[in-house]
Amino acid sequence: PSLAIWCGNNEIDEAWHKWGYKEDAKNYPWSDADKANIRKGIDDLFFNEVLPGVLKEEDPTRSYHPSSPLFSWGDPRSQTSGDVHYWGVFHGEEPFSVYKDKPGRFSNEYGHQSFALYDTWKKWFKADELFYLSDAFKVHQKNPKGYRVIKEYMQPEVDIDTTDLRSYIYLSQLIQADGIRVAMEGHRQNRPFTQGSLYWQLNDCWPVTSWSSMDYPYGYKALQFFAINSFAPTILSYNYKDKEGVVELWGITDELAEKTGTYNVSLIDMNGGVLWQTDEQFTIKSNSSVKLDSRPVDELLAGNKAEDVALKLTYKVDGKEMSRIFLFKPYKEVNFAEPKFDVSYKQSGKTVEATITAHTLLKAVLFESEMPQQNPSDAYFDMYPGQTRTITLKFDEEKPLDQLKLNVRTLNSTIKK
Repeated sequence: PSLAIWCGNNEIDEAWHKWGYKEDAKNYPWSDADKANIRKGIDDLFFNEVLPGVLKEEDPTRSYHPSSPLFSWGDPRSQTSGDVHYWGVFHGEEPFSVYKDKPGRFSNEYGHQSFALYDTWKKWFKADELFYLSDAFKVHQKNPKGYRVIKEYMQPEVDIDTTDLRSYIYLSQLIQADGIRVAMEGHRQNRPFTQGSLYWQLNDCWPVTSWSSMDYPYGYKALQFFAINSFAPTILSYNYKDKEGVVELWGITDELAEKTGTYNVSLIDMNGGVLWQTDEQFTIKSNSSVKLDSRPVDELLAGNKAEDVALKLTYKVDGKEMSRIFLFKPYKEVNFAEPKFDVSYKQSGKTVEATITAHTLLKAVLFESEMPQQNPSDAYFDMYPGQTRTITLKFDEEKPLDQLKLNVRTLNSTIKK
């Protein structure tokens, strides 16, 4: 069975002690005696006496934890004891990089918001409601500061144009995915101190702007594709230590067998020119992480301008080739080349096989259509010059290719509009 531990409550303890219920006399006119009884029920009686007593009789084989989290995210003890719901990002409006500084022992709730898919809004909204912060959009957001916070996290990376809703949705999802990847992979790099990582949240019960990686009903946002890759059993992963100006390369595996392989790191320009490269072998012990390399940014740049180049990582694990692109600058400071690629389509009923070959570095590739899509085989992926990939696209209805009006969106073209 999957049940590993019993937990008394989710955020009830934290809500009572940290969220202002005791002090809010207008909405909660409790007497001092009421407050004392509530505190006793939370701190002593129910979660620390009644529930553990029942579980001792009914299921003595599993452990019991009185509250998730045990300590609020602002309490230093949350980083060393129990689990942590780290909401310094988003609610505390701290930068994504703080995930690396405050990983906790078991980080089982953290997240950031983005918009649902364009297809989702198009299905549920009227045509005259499809603009940024229409009344319909305001209703479909249940955090009072949500839209402001999304925008403020986007601003350091991209220039914002709220009049282009489809681009705004695309960018909001990319920034969410980038930020949560810092946590997902940072937590895995930090093992064995950090032994668990669960982002909030997987899906939604209605079309809404939220923290989910799948919107309603189960449409993959950028974060879902990133999570599939970041939580893959064995990965190589970058860590940028911005305070020290150092880039690290980590090997991570959750598998119960040692992993070996080869990797290539090269510094390339935006057209694929190789400025330097190195081939290495790696070994990752079972169920562990290991730092494979660490170099100062100046050494990696080798005299080139940070905005003109990227690190290209390719590696093989169990015969499967993987790749990763690392950029040294925020997106809006990178001198992306105009996107150049060849693309061809092969249709069979409601399915289209799209084969794309990159001739320049392509960032966050997404196949768009004017017809409703189901989840593609991949999206928001990077491509280095010379790379070819085939992506499976699925549609609700069978339509001729010219009616699908397929479009290849990249970050290159989106931020250069």
